[in-house]
Amino acid sequence: MILSLDQIIESKLPQIMEYINENEQEFSFTTSPAYKTFIPYLEKYINASSVTFNCKIASVKVIEKPALDPFLLYKLHASYEYSDVFSGRRTSFQIQDLDLGFDTKLEMGKFYLASRTGFYYYCRIIEDEIVTLDLVESYQHGMLLQAVGMQQEIKYQKDYIEVLDSKVIERLRNMVDRLSIPA
Repeated sequence: MILSLDQIIESKLPQIMEYINENEQEFSFTTSPAYKTFIPYLEKYINASSVTFNCKIASVKVIEKPALDPFLLYKLHASYEYSDVFSGRRTSFQIQDLDLGFDTKLEMGKFYLASRTGFYYYCRIIEDEIVTLDLVESYQHGMLLQAVGMQQEIKYQKDYIEVLDSKVIERLRNMVDRLSIPA
């Protein structure tokens, strides 16, 4: 029988729910018979006769409106004001209406700051005009949000600024290490 890891864990959910709480815990159980399980990051099937994972109950906030973090909404709707000192004329521009960009050339193994959101990324792979980025540090609704393996076209590299501050790089590298991302 072929089952996903989710299905195997879900079959043990009643037992797990008896012990789970806010503290991270390790759960381990054997499966009998062994199941053939597809592992996406290995891109192959394996026989799973035991499963071990860590989990905890996390508090969740349901946000009606706005769905985006207020900080992000502010940044996305921020405006710039241009003042002509000779004429005294002032003009405001919404940030989303400006085609801002930098002369950044993304390189594998380096960290970048997204200019519009203030989120930090790690450039993992560049292949055939496609960039694979890991979202290393972003905070939304006060919670850390990370993502691995996001892909986009290289033409958007103008939206990133290379991180050069050694203290920031060290902090980001520590965050990458905790995600088990090869940096």
